[in-house]
Amino acid sequence: MSAPRRVDVRAFPSDTTLLLLLLTAVVSLNAVFTAFWLAGFDAGGVTVLGVVWKLEIVLVPGLAGWSLGIWWRLRRSVPVGGTPFTDAARLLDRLVREARLDDPPDVRLGPGLGSRAFVASGRGRPLLLLGPELLGLCTVSDEGRTVFTAVVRHELAHLRAGDVGWAQLGRLLRTSNLPIGFFVLFAVVLDLVHGNRSTGSSALAALVVLGQVLVVELVARAFLRAREHEADLLAARYGVEGLLTAVGDAPGVRPWLRRHPGGAARAAVLADPGRLLVAAPTRLLLGAAAAGSALVTLRGILGPADSTPVVTGAVVGLLVTLFTAFGIWRSTWLGGARPFRSAAALAVGLVLGSYLALFPAVFTFGAGAVPLRPSPLVALVLGAVLLCLWLAAVGRARYRVDPRARRVPGFLAYAVPAAALVGGWLFAVLWAWVVRLTSCADDPCSPTAVARSVGEDFAFGVTPVLVLVVVAVTALGPRVVEPRAAVPAAAAVVVAAVGLFGLWHWAGAGVSTLEIRAVVRDSTADPALDFDCATTAPAGPTEHRTACDVGGGERFVLGPAALTGVDVETAEVGFGGTGSAFVVEVVLTGEGANRWAALTGSAVDQRVAILVDGAVVSAPVVREPLRGTTFEISSGTMDRTSATELATRIAGG
Repeated sequence: MSAPRRVDVRAFPSDTTLLLLLLTAVVSLNAVFTAFWLAGFDAGGVTVLGVVWKLEIVLVPGLAGWSLGIWWRLRRSVPVGGTPFTDAARLLDRLVREARLDDPPDVRLGPGLGSRAFVASGRGRPLLLLGPELLGLCTVSDEGRTVFTAVVRHELAHLRAGDVGWAQLGRLLRTSNLPIGFFVLFAVVLDLVHGNRSTGSSALAALVVLGQVLVVELVARAFLRAREHEADLLAARYGVEGLLTAVGDAPGVRPWLRRHPGGAARAAVLADPGRLLVAAPTRLLLGAAAAGSALVTLRGILGPADSTPVVTGAVVGLLVTLFTAFGIWRSTWLGGARPFRSAAALAVGLVLGSYLALFPAVFTFGAGAVPLRPSPLVALVLGAVLLCLWLAAVGRARYRVDPRARRVPGFLAYAVPAAALVGGWLFAVLWAWVVRLTSCADDPCSPTAVARSVGEDFAFGVTPVLVLVVVAVTALGPRVVEPRAAVPAAAAVVVAAVGLFGLWHWAGAGVSTLEIRAVVRDSTADPALDFDCATTAPAGPTEHRTACDVGGGERFVLGPAALTGVDVETAEVGFGGTGSAFVVEVVLTGEGANRWAALTGSAVDQRVAILVDGAVVSAPVVREPLRGTTFEISSGTMDRTSATELATRIAGG
């Protein structure tokens, strides 16, 4: 695929926008988590007002530091018209008029700026601050005057682009990142001083905090560099020789560490603006690392609810998918995307970022992170590869009919929603898989059982979403782009659905319908308890519900489900040893055994109900706490046929 050099880079969302959104999401999430953690120290526990108050405490130091810096610079500045730099003042008036700005800036001399210049929001009108050495270039030589002119036009281009407010937001977020890291690091030090944490654990936690701060700093610097490149392109119509002379490459400084691009980088972009479309692997790695950190942090904020992995995976997955999609699609128009390289950066970044989250740094290092085991790692890698291949295929299909990116907004109108739905669903599945494997890390449960539960949750419930994606792409595709552009999207969705459906069947055809609940009331002790068994239906695993036994003769009011089919490893037929009765021997997972022990320990001399398909098949009285991974279901007269059928239903077959 040849590399077009006349691509309209403005057709795509700019790096400035994408990186600022990424920076805002990461810093905001870290600030909210730190506020939750600080609010937990109050005697009354975590409250909304407490979190809001602590959020102010977390953000005020950064805001104050940034505001004082701006105030100090403005306080020392004076209008250029009142200084001896009269030649520079006249040239500045002409350059401002040429820029044709709706709101001309207040041009001032900043004594401490040296040879630098910058723009900022002022009181009622923008400010352009110039250093004395820069103003002095006007009278040094013609070359100095050219450099001065180019630098001023570059700063005025920022005003013309309207990015001053966004730049100040980025700098504010960057400044706020340090107090957040300080609060978390301070918590680690306190734990160490009070003996709640070992020296090794404290050192690892400190490295996590520093790594998180570094990730945010690198994102902020990438944002500032992208902003400078875009201003260069706006100012390029007046010539760039003076600007390239003024900006040199600092020796020994890597490009990704710069806050401003060097002269060589600026010259390359000005000679070929299409370079801005290339998604560097380091940038995608940063975005993926931020996403991995967000998965763990958001999970810590939302708590241990069963829906938390699905919610966090869907929300974070949607965002990281769009970040990846724009990188791949933009690269397609320059010279071809590299989906496998993008997938590698995505997978590595997600795993690395999960270990850089502030949540495990405060509590236990590595808690909630992606376990370094084959099952979750292979799933993440395969998911990243499939996602990037699909995104690249959709981008290539569009590129064939629009090689100069003249109708990209129409393409994004249907491609962005499709990518968001597919990516959100994919990461919801992947993160649910990772979390369920992580939750039984101390007593490893069978990957087959976990796959069974994930397949049950997503194989059918996600079908409407997948159908919506296919309909959206195939319906809008012919109107916006050739029908063949919809084929990769539809094929990827179908393959993903078939693959998950196959996983569901391979893992045992779904999770069993077993539930074990404490009995709140029963008709044996309370004859007045009466309701129609035919209309009684399950009310959900976490709610109280009513149920009847299989014959409809006894009625129950039951508490929340303490165990479900997810906790079942196997179910087999056994002989009860009493007469000719058969029993069903249920083997629990490690987590299920813990829940069984907790339930029976709290229900001594009370009944617990064992339900299958919503009907109570047994309701024994607990005489003592039961520990172990097995228990038996018996009804006294169960024959081999009925026992086999019941065991099959419990096992999910």
